[in-house]
Amino acid sequence: MSNWEWGIWNDGTVQYFGNRYLGHSFLSSGDYQAIVNGGQVYTLVDDGTGQAAAVVHYGGVNRLLDVGTVSMQVQVGAAATPRWGGAFNLGNGNGDALSFSVDYASYGGTISPDGRLGLNSLASYSLSLNGGASFDRASLSQQNISGRLIQPASGSPAINGAAGEFHFANGTAVSLDGVFGVNLVPGAGLKR
Repeated sequence: MSNWEWGIWNDGTVQYFGNRYLGHSFLSSGDYQAIVNGGQVYTLVDDGTGQAAAVVHYGGVNRLLDVGTVSMQVQVGAAATPRWGGAFNLGNGNGDALSFSVDYASYGGTISPDGRLGLNSLASYSLSLNGGASFDRASLSQQNISGRLIQPASGSPAINGAAGEFHFANGTAVSLDGVFGVNLVPGAGLKR
């Protein structure tokens, strides 16, 4: 079962939450600071069930990328510099595909003092649309990934998921809006 929930609409509007039905919620700023200032380093990895979706706005048509996977690693706590990284791969049955990644090792993903996920830099980006149009990282004019860490109702483990949204644009030719969610579990070493 997912520790997160999200929705995406045809116009690209997104919503995301901790799984409210299980009592999961976003990690508060105070709880995040308690983890950062505590003595334990949390190195968390996805459990293989991360999902994502996006709507691509191109040529006056909205294209839904409804088959998407996410893998992620997060590190917070003690003296560790907070960071995250991940790989996102989305597509549909019509031949449209989106792939992008944030490098964990080079601190591509940031975590702000209030516990919000942010983007320092993309490691890779590729959007291919059925019909031949393709876009890469060099042509991006806008790039944003934001999100929140999720905590369970019981408070243990302190963090058990993440959910968020992303927006990319390649000039005026194409833009896209998406959403993601991952369960996080204790891990050792780098996944990517």
